Amino acid sequence: MKRRILAFAILFASGCAADFEPGSNDLAVKDFSPTDHGPADDLSQTTDLGVVDQASPDLRIVAIPDLLVPPDLTTLMCDLGPASGSDGGSAGKLYVAAVSGGKALVTSEYDPVLGTWSASAIDGSQQVNDVVIATSGPRNQPLVVARLASSVLYAAAFQPCLAAYAQLAPVYQQLDTSTNRPSLIGGLTPDLIFKGSNNGDQHLYHTQFDGAAWSAAAQQATFLTTLDPAAVRVNAAVHAIHTGTDSQLYDGLVGGAAVTITGATSSLSPAAVTGLDSTLHVVFVGTNTNLYYASRASGAGAYSAPAIVCVSGTCLATTDKTPSLALTATGAPIVAFHGTDNHIYTSALAGAVWSSPIEATGGELTTLPPAIASGVGAAAAELVYVRTTDGYLRHTRLSTTWATAITVSPTAVSAAPALASVP
Repeated sequence: MKRRILAFAILFASGCAADFEPGSNDLAVKDFSPTDHGPADDLSQTTDLGVVDQASPDLRIVAIPDLLVPPDLTTLMCDLGPASGSDGGSAGKLYVAAVSGGKALVTSEYDPVLGTWSASAIDGSQQVNDVVIATSGPRNQPLVVARLASSVLYAAAFQPCLAAYAQLAPVYQQLDTSTNRPSLIGGLTPDLIFKGSNNGDQHLYHTQFDGAAWSAAAQQATFLTTLDPAAVRVNAAVHAIHTGTDSQLYDGLVGGAAVTITGATSSLSPAAVTGLDSTLHVVFVGTNTNLYYASRASGAGAYSAPAIVCVSGTCLATTDKTPSLALTATGAPIVAFHGTDNHIYTSALAGAVWSSPIEATGGELTTLPPAIASGVGAAAAELVYVRTTDGYLRHTRLSTTWATAITVSPTAVSAAPALASVP
């Protein structure tokens, strides 16, 4: 038995030694390619992993959102294009604000293409005494400032996406109060000038709207008055034209000093407008009820000597109320005033001469001051007034003469209206 085991061991050892070849048996260089076992080795039943029939799910049929196509938001958007004729497709707009007999804010918009006013919007959330209006922001949307019966100043900006005004809200935390109608200048950042009210305050104040909020009011230390101010902007500077407590007219540069308009005295508030060449035009009521005019060219230090609008014997321009002053569509100053006969008249400046006043109300009577603005569409100027017989707000347009007036709204109005246009 021992001889058989020994013989087998010798045989196995000699066989392995004989088969070993460094070039082929060294694992570092061994060729592991599949071996051709020949017909004697039947590997036909070996599983071919390369063609295993395991059906995979087809991911191509899974519904995947196409993120390259944005969702349709057209129902959530509104037209934020230009509000005026700057886009070449509009004839401008006209905006009015007034106070109803019940002291609610009344607003409406005129479309010169259709020749109609929109249905009046009425905000009765506050008791309103006076209103002013101007266009503001990059789209020239209307902005209304109202003086409440409580003397607090409130404001409402037009919301284009809602096609309506926001509800009246305090200008600045209910801290801004006034005993008089304020004056509003439109533009990218509208400016508001108003007279104080607390403890007999006679100072004028300035606040600015940045499109979202009003600034804290800044007192103008040397601007004293008991009447409504008239605010204008000359280039970037804000001016508060006012009748002083001494009845003298002053041009107050906001943040600076006041310049006396020499020879101009009045017991009423003045009217002012800035010309296309930055000349500042002022019209006021003299102590004899005649209308007078003074101007200051851009960069000039003093005003021209006040001159009567209608030279005695040539025409008559007398009034018992503060006039309204604007530029025509071509840039000429035009004044509208309440005649002592309760009609409304207008006169335009051509060069250095004012035209003879023409009646604008077609025989209708009023006891309140009118509001005038630059014309939109084909009109030279626009005018609104309150008809005495029913209190309705009436609108007329100037070409060479004033057209027959139309009713803005069958709502009785109790205070002087305010008007703003976007040519």
